[in-house]
Amino acid sequence: PATRDVAGETMFFLLMAKRTPTPAMALASLCLSPLMPWGAETGRKLAEEVMQGRFRARILDANPALKDLWEDIRQPATSLAQLRFLLDAIVTKLPEASGLREKLQSLQGALVGEGGPDWEPILRAAQIGPISLGNPERNLEGVSLCGAGEVPWRPCRHLLILDFSEGLYPTRPHPNPLFLDSEIDVIASTTGIQMRGRASGLARNLALFESQLRAVEENVTFLIPWRGLNGGRLFGGIVDHAENCSSNTSCTRRTGYHIL
Repeated sequence: PATRDVAGETMFFLLMAKRTPTPAMALASLCLSPLMPWGAETGRKLAEEVMQGRFRARILDANPALKDLWEDIRQPATSLAQLRFLLDAIVTKLPEASGLREKLQSLQGALVGEGGPDWEPILRAAQIGPISLGNPERNLEGVSLCGAGEVPWRPCRHLLILDFSEGLYPTRPHPNPLFLDSEIDVIASTTGIQMRGRASGLARNLALFESQLRAVEENVTFLIPWRGLNGGRLFGGIVDHAENCSSNTSCTRRTGYHIL
């Protein structure tokens, strides 16, 4: 089976948790890390609380050691000395976290000195190893991946849209940097030169979206982000937008859609 560099991922999120403003997603990812000493169910509940803006972790109040670890995890670092201290304290409290101490040792070159942390080189030094794949000859045809600008190359029973967010998917059309749409129409009628504007871009993106839905035989699931990386609520009208896009396309083969 495929394996991930869990220690590398955990160290990267620990660094993100030390930088201000701290992304709530980084803290939630640490809650779910298998290297943490709490159980999977506790980690899931912690992650849900963090994404709802509750960072006190009251679920850990009954265990002072775990509560101290959590406070070290969410404590930001304003200096290199504080960053070194917090990372060492956290790794020391995770003796069973295989590989985490080695990851910290590999970062020492980026953590030397005094003053405030220079986050860009520090985060670049936090290397996450590639996913180790299993037997390369074992190839299952159950799932096909395609980008937002591609049409599925074969029919599928179920389409899973991973990030149905405003401006990302469906792709937002870009205006022509030189001409308005009305000017583009005049140029096309007088010279025959065809240029792309916002209206044509919108039509092209909607046509692509409809072609993608036409490849679906049964249903579509839209995964809509509820919160951004900082934990803030995203634009709420995206659900209505998803429903409009789904209902306004002439995809007679599709039997239903889900918005999550």
